[in-house]
Order: sequence, then structure tokens, then C-alpha cells
Amino acid sequence: TWGFYNADLTKRMLTYVVSPAQGVGPFTIGMCVGECVEFVRDEKNCLDYPLIDLQFNEQSIFSNDIVLLIAANGVKLHFDSKTQILRMVDLFDLSRVRLKYANTVFNGPTVSPSFALIYRLFGISQPGHFDESSGCYLLRYPGVTVWFPIPSQYHSTYSNNMDIPIELSDGTSPIASRVVVHFPAPQFHPFTPTTHTLTTATATTGTGATTVTPSSSRPSSPSPFSNSATTTLGTTRPASPSPFSFPTATVTPIAVTSTPTTATRSPSPALENQSTASNVREVPPISVSGTGGSAQGHFAVPSPRISCFSVKIGVGIQFWNEDGITNQQRMVSFGDHVQDLLRAFGSPSRIFQDQQNMLIHAPSGEPDVRDDIYCYQSLGIDVVIDKAAYVVKKFVLHTNVPGHIDFCLYRKCLFVIDLPSESETKTVTSEMNWESIVHELGEPFGAPLVNDQGRSMSPFGPTYLYGYNRIIFEVTKTGSLAAVTLF
Repeated sequence: TWGFYNADLTKRMLTYVVSPAQGVGPFTIGMCVGECVEFVRDEKNCLDYPLIDLQFNEQSIFSNDIVLLIAANGVKLHFDSKTQILRMVDLFDLSRVRLKYANTVFNGPTVSPSFALIYRLFGISQPGHFDESSGCYLLRYPGVTVWFPIPSQYHSTYSNNMDIPIELSDGTSPIASRVVVHFPAPQFHPFTPTTHTLTTATATTGTGATTVTPSSSRPSSPSPFSNSATTTLGTTRPASPSPFSFPTATVTPIAVTSTPTTATRSPSPALENQSTASNVREVPPISVSGTGGSAQGHFAVPSPRISCFSVKIGVGIQFWNEDGITNQQRMVSFGDHVQDLLRAFGSPSRIFQDQQNMLIHAPSGEPDVRDDIYCYQSLGIDVVIDKAAYVVKKFVLHTNVPGHIDFCLYRKCLFVIDLPSESETKTVTSEMNWESIVHELGEPFGAPLVNDQGRSMSPFGPTYLYGYNRIIFEVTKTGSLAAVTLF
């Protein structure tokens, strides 16, 4: 868990604009996890987002979503664990946020989101679904689902028929307890989240120090997560021409294991207009951009901004097009000049010198020349340039795995590596864990090198470097693939 907290400032209630299937406030469906973390950690936004928690299934990274929990605002951001793009925004505590739709406030301090109000504002819909485990009636629209707790005496009324609980028999209208914005068909993966606590200060603003707080002092929130089932990551490639897939509408329905509390606010007879209260601030939209597409304005849904590469050992790397065919114009090979790299990938995010902290393992007599590293954070790769000849020397592909010290410094790089052998071509993908890689390639060369920077630098523990011919795998202590170095 990452925690950023400033106890000296009074929290302001934020106003979010809800756009079904597109996003909520500044959080756009399709944006990368790094973009969300960068936004909430920005100095001008840290007062509105005083605390964020990162939740993920440490033992099986790809079995469940990566979740950013913003408890102070009652928001959960669900990211697809393979592509790391935002697929669902869960507003699980409506008492902490003000919501608007079609320029009309439907939830706030003076407005209760009653069933009648929601149904009138969002329009008519097909009959929803009564979830007996939570006691809630789920009213579904394309790209948004609203949860309404139903008193126990009325459960039988709505469990087996087509009635819509606009008004109960006692004359009241159910009050929404939760709003979920998602792709046109929602999905939800319950799991037991892993918690990590950082113990060092992370940022300082002009209004006060932003420090990490122990998990025991963080506000608690209801969690829909339950114990997860263990899954085994396969090693076979998909039948599609492209080895990469992105979230589509063919997903499973929402499920929840927690029981929401019954709302106590009285339904408002009329819709609230714009508020002028000093403690209410509307969150403006943000622009997002990156490889594969861009979006500006409120909630334009971008194409998946994930870097997809095909790797040939000893040759180089090249992009996959959206149709699953490699792009010959965007290929970089070992020995290519810097100009070839810039023409294929564009300008790097930054350039820095190799620290040469592995020089002791180099062959004797090799000159001590500090190579340049071209860092492409938006692609999830680093390219090492031979300083003497100014040609490509190495590639580093980052999977941006949670639990690694570099998490959110890069966007995730999706890749397929073909390794020729005597009998057949072996394949390694960015979704494989270390056990699957060993099963595919066999045992590595010798014992691993241990990369441990200490708890003060990384609370997640050491990583391990395993070597094969022309390739090195960096693996976390839980067996997740963190990075691949090609040389």
C-alpha cells in the first residue's frame, strides 16, 4: 500500500462528472495505471487525494485486477492486470463525493441519489438484477451500474419478477449506495489484496510535508474482496495473429461479497443545481496521450496505449501493429545507429549515463566506458547506446509489475520473445511467471545474482537476475517477471 497523507488540511468534497462507459472526473477508462498515479501524486492534486492504497494479488499477479483505492474520496480504480489500463471506476462511498450527470447534480450533501431521481435523469432502462448476497438492486445502463440497497422485507418482491423499485410500498424510494462506471459490459474480480507499507517521505509541497503513514492509521473502507482461487498461468500463445488482447465487451458480470449498509438519507423531491459552497470543488478533466492513441477533453476513450513488441534474440525488437502484424518501419536492431533508433521510436523521455555497477562481472580488459541509456518511459523500454560507436548495445523491457521498485516509472511493455532452439522455437511473453519461463526454456546458467537495495530504498524485497544466452530475466521474490535485458 502506498500512503500519502496531510493531516493539517481539511478535506474538500470533490465534484465528479459521470460519463457512462468513458470515465469519472479525471479518471478516463483506458488510461494507464501510471497516469493515474502521476495525477493523484501531482503537487497541485495531493490535497484532494491525501491517501492512495495499491492493492494486487502478489502470489498471482494476473489473476485479479490491480486496484488503486482512494478511500478519502470513496473511489476504487480497477486496472486490467495484463494491460494495466483502467477498465472500471467504483464509487463505493457516495457520501464522500458529489456527482453530476448531464449538467445536473444527482448526489451530494443536499441531494440524495434516489431510484426515482436516477431513473428520471439517466432515462428508462431494462429491468435490473436483484443480488441476494448483497441485498441490492442493480440498475444497469450501458457503461454504468447503480446499486440500491433494498430493505429486507422487500427482497422477495424484487427477486423473481420484472418490477423496478422506483417506489417501495411504504412510499419511499431506494437510495443508491454505489455507482460503477465501466466498459459497456462490467467485470469484477474478487481477491485478497496484498498490502505493502512505505516508510519514507515522498514529497514536500508549499503547504506542508506529504509523508507516508502506517497502515494502522489509514481510514478503513468496505472491501468487496474475498479469498482468491489460485490459477496457473499458461504458456501457450493465443490463436490470434497478435499475441496481445485488450478488454472488450465480452466479460463477466459484476459480483460483490460485501453487504452495503442501508442508506439513511431522505430522497430529494427535486434535482439540485450548481452549488456555490466554498468546500465543493469540481474536478476538471485531464488530457491523456501516449503510444497507440490519445484523448483530450472530458472522456474520449483512447485506443489502448500499450507498447507491443516482437523480439528476436540476437536481432532486435519491433512494434506490433493493431492488426497483429509487425511494423517493419518501427524496428530497431542491435548495431543500429542512434539516428535509426530516433527515427523508429522518436525522442526518449530522458537520457542518462550507465552507472556501471555491474562492471566487476565484465570480462577482464573491457574498457571502462559509461554508456548512454535512452529511456522511453511511455514505451516501457530502455535502450543502451555504446558510447564509443553510438550504436544500439542492449534493450531493457519493463513489465511494470506491482511490487517492484520501478513500478509506475514506466508504462507496461507487452512483448513476445522467440528463442530458437535445436528442435523448435521457444516463446516467452510478458504475461509469463518465472516457473513458466523455466518450464519453457529449461534451467538458467548458474545461480542468480541478487539485486537488493535495502528496505530504505525498496520495501518490496530483492529481485533476482537469471541468465540465458543473450538474455537476462529480472524476477521478483514472488516469481513475477519484472524486466528483460537483451544483449
